[in-house]
Amino acid sequence: MTTRTRSFALVAIVLAALFALGLCACGGSSGGDAFTGYTARDASSLEQIKDAAIELGKQRKEAPGDHEESTINSLAREAFDAANELYKNEKWAEATKAYEAIIADYPTHFGANVNLTLSMVQEEKGDEALKQALACVYLFPGSDGVLLNAQVAAADAQFSFEDLETTMSEITWEAEYDKDIDTTLKIGSLKDAYQYNSLWMRIETDLADSTRAGMNDVELHNAYSSLSTELGGLLEAGMANAEDGEQLKVYLEAVGQQLGVLAQ
Repeated sequence: MTTRTRSFALVAIVLAALFALGLCACGGSSGGDAFTGYTARDASSLEQIKDAAIELGKQRKEAPGDHEESTINSLAREAFDAANELYKNEKWAEATKAYEAIIADYPTHFGANVNLTLSMVQEEKGDEALKQALACVYLFPGSDGVLLNAQVAAADAQFSFEDLETTMSEITWEAEYDKDIDTTLKIGSLKDAYQYNSLWMRIETDLADSTRAGMNDVELHNAYSSLSTELGGLLEAGMANAEDGEQLKVYLEAVGQQLGVLAQ
């Protein structure tokens, strides 16, 4: 998620930490546990979905309106929280509609785009969910959460990891993203993907955007402690895999250092 808008100081800290872990380099083609138990579909079908996804991504990127992340996150905060509650309560169709409503007003809202993929997969929308996932790859090509979602959606639509890897590289080229992407992140389940992305978003909204929210030092410390405790619990429970969890931990600590909650 290092391509998304943050303060320059925070970007520098996060990038340095991720490169130190080797998580921003392009690696080999070893998918997660999701790519098992089926005969992969022909890559020509994935090519058609890719083309439609790029067009969808372009439409959202070029749509009129405010695309400043901090602004749209603030304006859509209540609607996004409500949509997430629907997802957590397994009201998949309602969650999908709620995320789509946010995107209609704010086409490049990161959280709504990312979680829409997962709610559509839960609805078993197959190729349509994968198109949404790949549109996110076009919009947010440096986001690890987006790449994890694409794996979930591609496995659900029964394509191979190797074909997906090629497709994602083609999409990032189309998006004129000039950095390597990490296609070796592994995903264990749909629940893992949601927890991973949810924590990313909460770290950003609860901490990284805290100055806009007017949080005081005590509130910042409490928010950091809560997220740190939750992350520790997810790691102990085996969320996704150790590498993905470690990346979340590095990001959380980087934000904490930037805000003065955690010692440098």
